Amino acid sequence: MPIMVKTAGFTFGSRLFGAILSFCLIVIVSRWLGAEERGVCGLYLVIITIITAVSDIAAGAAAPYLLNLYPPSRLLKGQMAWAFFPAVIVPLVFVFLSGLSFSEYLLLFLAGWLNSTWSVLQQLLLGTRKFLAFNLMTILIPALSMAGFILFYQSGFQSAIFYLSAILSSFFIACLAGFFLLNTELKTSRNDQRQQGSRTIFHLGLQNQLAHLASLLNSRLVYFVLPAASLGLWSNTLSIAEAFFLIPGSLGQVAYGLVAANTNKEDGKLIFQKAWWANLAVLFPCLVIAWFLPENFWQGVFGSDFSGISVVIRLVIPGIGLYCLYLLVSYRQSSSGNFQYNFYALLAGLSINLAATGIMLFTGSYSLTGGIIALVSGWGIAAIASLIILQKTDNHSFKSFLQVPDFR
Repeated sequence: MPIMVKTAGFTFGSRLFGAILSFCLIVIVSRWLGAEERGVCGLYLVIITIITAVSDIAAGAAAPYLLNLYPPSRLLKGQMAWAFFPAVIVPLVFVFLSGLSFSEYLLLFLAGWLNSTWSVLQQLLLGTRKFLAFNLMTILIPALSMAGFILFYQSGFQSAIFYLSAILSSFFIACLAGFFLLNTELKTSRNDQRQQGSRTIFHLGLQNQLAHLASLLNSRLVYFVLPAASLGLWSNTLSIAEAFFLIPGSLGQVAYGLVAANTNKEDGKLIFQKAWWANLAVLFPCLVIAWFLPENFWQGVFGSDFSGISVVIRLVIPGIGLYCLYLLVSYRQSSSGNFQYNFYALLAGLSINLAATGIMLFTGSYSLTGGIIALVSGWGIAAIASLIILQKTDNHSFKSFLQVPDFR
């Protein structure tokens, strides 16, 4: 298992550094543009994320598993073509919901399509075990985004739309780098493999992305209810939560990449067993530290516009811990091609969130705090459901999570 521990450590380190850069960008945007514009930037990211989530139905995170059936070029071309449609439609919906301008629509179309293209390139790097390139790109994108935003701001372009322009530029450069890094693989024809129709790609991709879409709606539901300009506080809190998700995400991605094409079930169990316990060892001390950080620390980071953020963060921390457990289980299921089980778990959580939100809207009591409580409840239910499903479908893996592994 040394390769898993070493690769996971490097993946976590690179993603942590990338997260630090992303966090620095959030701090800069928050302090320079203020809470209202920060909320608008958060809305841009929600739209881009939705475009990518819908686009990933054509392969996305299922790509490492699909490489057993298709050459990389087939997966890439298919997703690039399919991504055009959500890139056109999703921002158009928000033109009517949030009053986006034509310039914002055009930039969001381009950013969404490029990010969707980068998404499949990223998964192909993971599936072909180009871990070094995969990890370096996780640093490059936030670094370019931050550099671009600072350049725009210092040149006098000081609004949310230039934040969008900066991240669009980073996606474009990332795509060019991805094509270069996968040049050999994209030119390789794998005629020796069993040929499948596009239906198989969409079938497995849809199974996988239904879970991602449910997760996205669960965490971003508040954006559909409250005005974006009032969500600067929540945008920063969600960014902090997603920084914690990097811990199981890094471990899970490496384990997924190592196990997806491996037919040895015993190896798969041991790899995910170590990932599970490494996640627990790193995650919970970090959550405890975040809980006890005082309000003046967070205001010192984000600025005085973000008064009250420590209360919101403490409200979210239990949900973060539970959802991180779900993430590790989801990678275990995905490595076996059981993408539908992740959707079932998240659907259970989303149902709780939607029900609570519906009740609060009906009674006129909906608020940011209420929306967060509904979300945290949804995260908790998703985690519990995922463990129950794992115990029913793969009791061998479930029992391994209860045993502390030998890391030597």
